[in-house]
Amino acid sequence: MYLASRISQDKDLNITIDQSRYAKSIVKRYLDPAGIKKSTREITSVLPTTFVPTKNDCPDSEEEYQKLQQEYNIDYASCVGSLIYLSNTRPDLTFGINKLAKYSRLPGEKHILALIHLLRYLSQHTQCGLTYYSDIKNSPIYKMLRLNNITPSRNLFTFTDSSWDDDFDTSRSTGGYLIFYQGGVVDHSSNMPIPVAMSSAEAEYNQACLACMATGNLHMTLNHIEGIQEGSKQDLPVDIFMDKKSAVDMSVTFKDTKNSRHIRRIFCFFKQGSEQNWHKLTWISNQSMVADFTTKILARKPMEDQTQWFLTLEVPE
Repeated sequence: MYLASRISQDKDLNITIDQSRYAKSIVKRYLDPAGIKKSTREITSVLPTTFVPTKNDCPDSEEEYQKLQQEYNIDYASCVGSLIYLSNTRPDLTFGINKLAKYSRLPGEKHILALIHLLRYLSQHTQCGLTYYSDIKNSPIYKMLRLNNITPSRNLFTFTDSSWDDDFDTSRSTGGYLIFYQGGVVDHSSNMPIPVAMSSAEAEYNQACLACMATGNLHMTLNHIEGIQEGSKQDLPVDIFMDKKSAVDMSVTFKDTKNSRHIRRIFCFFKQGSEQNWHKLTWISNQSMVADFTTKILARKPMEDQTQWFLTLEVPE
């Protein structure tokens, strides 16, 4: 059993995968012995909503960090590493884990407290997993798309989103994507593309480019499994959902302007992909952008509004 992953099937042949046992072991190993005051307060966000990840909060020396580690009795790098493996089935944790991982070499007190906050959130939300549906029409994400009058062209589709200029240290933009198949998440990411975006539209395109490349690999694999010849009538494009209408509009015209000329190369990538039926950029409203949590810290209500479409809660013990 890999990292306590469990696969179960219900009477409707829907398959759920979860790591609830592994999540509990992480809490027991790192949170329970931590030198902090115990609390029963409900934790509703993955990271503190006031937390700003920055290297300015790192200690000046290894000695200072060692004192913090002894004070809080927690191995920061080991804990973050364990959480990275847990994120296989917990996309909701990805943003927080990736932000904290940046400071594994020399974390400061604020980073340690943020990690403890994440562990407390996990301790209250261990029984979660991902479900794949025998009939995609029964999945929550498909029903949400239909509420938006969208019918995906394939059982494979992607949501991609980006913030802009949100990293305090580098001015890079945080982006993320969720790739779905049969109503369940099969790939996800929260990352910061290397180019420093000059505009919010460029930030969206930088991230969408990564999402399209990740989706393209799964697209080819799915065609191979289903026996679909590339370029045939059956080879339908994969929907790539974005919530920035101007970015989607630009992908339709592919016309340069003085404000968008700097992203010409990315235009070329999307143009080629559209012409060859690799992908199709589709606008979806902000309220239905389920990848939004991969780009920022969300409070309870917006987090619940997004995770309800892909995260199976309260899987059996």
